[in-house]
Amino acid sequence: MRRLWKILAASIAATILVLGLGGSPAFAADKVQIGFYGGADCCYFGDVLWNEDPDEEGPGDSVRACDYMSDGWGIKGWVYDEYGVLLRTVTTQGHAASYCTSWNSGNLPEGMPVYIVGCRIKGTTTEYCDSGLFRA
Repeated sequence: MRRLWKILAASIAATILVLGLGGSPAFAADKVQIGFYGGADCCYFGDVLWNEDPDEEGPGDSVRACDYMSDGWGIKGWVYDEYGVLLRTVTTQGHAASYCTSWNSGNLPEGMPVYIVGCRIKGTTTEYCDSGLFRA
């Protein structure tokens, strides 16, 4: 778990340094989908979804994870603020596929930078992690 936190903390710091906190095109999305594919000849494992503003799909400032593959791996998502403070987490671990978590939500200040991380996870092992810096 400590190794995972070190990787996530380094990723957050690197993204903030590279993208900065203003005017980046990465902030343009109202919805973010971090998807996990098994390659050209395989399948779609699942995704982590970020919903900036409320709409017909879910509440605003919300994250959820979906797992579509019965392969023993789950999908986990984390939402951090620009200082690396964990705001939300969702995981499909412990549930049979096909499963989506409920939305983990709560009001955040409008325009606040948020860092979304998504990984496939089995126990404490993660793979195929992806991330991005967006706004609440």
